[in-house]
Formats: sequence, C-alpha cells, structure tokens
Amino acid sequence: MMHNQPLLSFVMPAYKAEWLSQAVDSILAQTYPAIELIVVNDCSPQDLDSIMARYTDPRVRYYRNEQNIGGKHLTRQWEHCLNFVQGEYLIMAADDDLYAPAFAEECMKLAMQHPSVDLIRTRVEEIDEDGGLVGLESFKAKGLMSQIEYIYAYRSGEVFICMGNFAFKTSVLKKKGFIDFPRALGSDIATTIEMAANGVACVDKPLFGFRHSTIHLSGSMAQLKPKMEAITLFYEWMKRYPIPRPQDKYEEYCLGKLTSHDWHEKCIYDYYNQVIRYVPAIQLVHFLSSARWASSKEKAKMLLRWCKDRLLH
Repeated sequence: MMHNQPLLSFVMPAYKAEWLSQAVDSILAQTYPAIELIVVNDCSPQDLDSIMARYTDPRVRYYRNEQNIGGKHLTRQWEHCLNFVQGEYLIMAADDDLYAPAFAEECMKLAMQHPSVDLIRTRVEEIDEDGGLVGLESFKAKGLMSQIEYIYAYRSGEVFICMGNFAFKTSVLKKKGFIDFPRALGSDIATTIEMAANGVACVDKPLFGFRHSTIHLSGSMAQLKPKMEAITLFYEWMKRYPIPRPQDKYEEYCLGKLTSHDWHEKCIYDYYNQVIRYVPAIQLVHFLSSARWASSKEKAKMLLRWCKDRLLH
C-alpha cells in the first residue's frame, strides 16, 4: 500500500462465469494502486476455479463457499463477503459489471477530500451482454450532496442506483449492515440511503458499466414475484424513514417533494414499469391483486395500460 493511500477493497460475490474474467480484469486495471480484490465463489456449478487460477496477481484473494448463500439470501452473502475485507473503503462488485481504470482513483480523491462522508459514487453507463453502450445516466452531480438531496434525486428518477457504483466506508457499512428485501431487490437503494446520512460525494464521470443480461438477477423474469413484494416493502420502509430536517432552502425544496403522496406515485410507477408490464396475461390478475399500495382505480389504469402496450407491440 502506498503512503497515505488507504486500501480500497473490491469484494466480488461470484456465481456466473461468462463475464467474470472481464470484471476481474477491469478491477486489476485500476490506476489507484492501493487496492485488493476478493472474489468469493458462492458454490457456483460453473467452473470459476479455472478462471481464477489464471490470476497470480498478489492483490487477488479467492475463496469458495461450501454452500450457496446468495441463492437463498443475497444480503447474507454480501455480509459474509465483508468478513474478508481489509480495506478502509470497499466496493461491492458484481461478476459481470465493468469499471473504468480511473474509477477507484476518482472515488478515493473524494474520500480524502470529504473524510466525514461514508459514501462515494460515480455516474453509470449501461451496457449489453457484448459490452455495447445502451444507456447513460444523465445525473451529473459533482462533489458533495446531502442525504436529502440524494433521496430527492432517487425519488425524481434522476439517479441510477446499483450496489457496484458506490464506494463505502467499511467500518460504517459493517456497523449498519445491508437493508434486506426479497432477493435483495431494492436493498441497494435503501442501503445507500442509510449510508448517505453524512452526505454523498459524487464523481460526475460515468466510470462504471452496469451490464444488462438475461441472466442478471434484477432483469430476470423469474424475479417478478419477489420484485413485486420488494417494491411494496421498500416503499413502506421509505415512508417510515426518518429524513433529517433541511438545512437550507434547497433541502427544504427537496423535502417538499418527498411527501407520502410523492412516494405513493413512485410506488405505482414501479409496480407497473418494473413488474406489471412484463407479466403474461394468465398471471395479470394475480399480480395486480398483489400491488398492495395501488387503489382499485390505479389497478384498472395499469390493466388498461398493459392492454395498450400489448396492442402497440
């Protein structure tokens, strides 16, 4: 570790082989020198051992779980992986996403500039299975933003949140833990809101590539039922969350857009756009009935929109 450069741990719960080497290579190519990479094979049926055997870099440590943890309880796998972390800061990486070479360096610059902050993030690129660019986060905050501003940015749909584009202060994350929802769907959002209590330091460059694939957990059609439940639980959690008092007119404005009505609108939006629009006709009534926050009128509107979308496509 270089003098005055805190160790940054990339910890990767691994299960999929297809993009593992690309993910590992992107981390080892970081320009920030004080990093370690911890890969934890979650008892995968795929041959991750052969892939990881190619890496002799002393910064890499590789572990195998005797039993699969993440398939039953993903946040427990995340917590298990934290046991191997030695860094003052950590990245919860995925086995298919990609990091630009400057990701760690830019995050750690902000960590040193804002030592009281427990959370640092970069903008996000969305990539397909071949690594092609399919989306770009428009949110361009630079420097420090408050927790209220961060929550408002999420509520307004401006900010892209996934676990991998954040650097966490390790001691605080271990103390707070991960917010647990079914299959960890929405756990990244709630956990980062909790970790933003002392603000969020933001890199305005898109240095993280979030991969969309048919085998990605959040994009799997098999996850529609737990996703529906997770949406409900998240918004119930958010409605109870003790948002701090605003400190200036900008935070006052943000807080004014975080009413129960605003959260209800966001919940209905997510019910449809994350779940209902993908549901086959035979299951539509069941899923509409499970939209617990939606009124009968809102369910009828979702049904009509589902029919319209099918006609258009």
